[in-house]
Amino acid sequence: MSTFDDLPNEIIICLFEYLKVEDKFHSFFDCNQRLRQLVKRYSIYSRHGLTGDIKRFSTLHSWYKHLNYVDDGNIFYMIPMAGEQARYGFGPCISDYRGIHWHFFTNNPEIIADPRIGEIVSKYPVKLNPCFYPESSNLCRNTSGFKDFTYRHYPAQFGILSKEYFSEFDSQSMGRLYSRKDTIMAQLEFISTNEQKRLKTTIIKSADCIWKDLQNLEDVNILTIKYHE
Repeated sequence: MSTFDDLPNEIIICLFEYLKVEDKFHSFFDCNQRLRQLVKRYSIYSRHGLTGDIKRFSTLHSWYKHLNYVDDGNIFYMIPMAGEQARYGFGPCISDYRGIHWHFFTNNPEIIADPRIGEIVSKYPVKLNPCFYPESSNLCRNTSGFKDFTYRHYPAQFGILSKEYFSEFDSQSMGRLYSRKDTIMAQLEFISTNEQKRLKTTIIKSADCIWKDLQNLEDVNILTIKYHE
């Protein structure tokens, strides 16, 4: 009589393709060393899920409204955990308690119960500015540090905006701003669109690195990662 554990690695890996990441960790991680290694090696987080977690995080306490461009943005850390990140302590609004989701936080990574995981997380921080919100309809361009941020990262757009948009406002400059509104808005929209893409790419790169490093901790089950109480 054959058992599941008698199957060759190739067949088990094929079966894994039909399972969600959390199902693999939940069902096979604690079975034996062989299955644990297969789970760790052949499990990757969902990019689509990460996009959803980014959008969800941007609405937590309306974080995107509190960000600025000073020093390229506010520092955040990321960690994959079981269950969605709660929106509010008094109203978590969690619909998925079981799946693996990415949590974002500003606290020192030492709040993670396992210091090895905290060390990994601390290596890959991300800086977020108001543009990171995927659904943002405006650039929050009046936010602190935007002028200097544009000068350092978008010199071509800064050259155009500095002539009108960044000048001191008086009756004449207001008239010029109105007359060149389309040109100015085109530059602002260019910055906004490119920043959204850049920030998402930055988050994905950090998530890839964190996940890879966690794979090297063979005894760590993603579903059991916790914060300190």
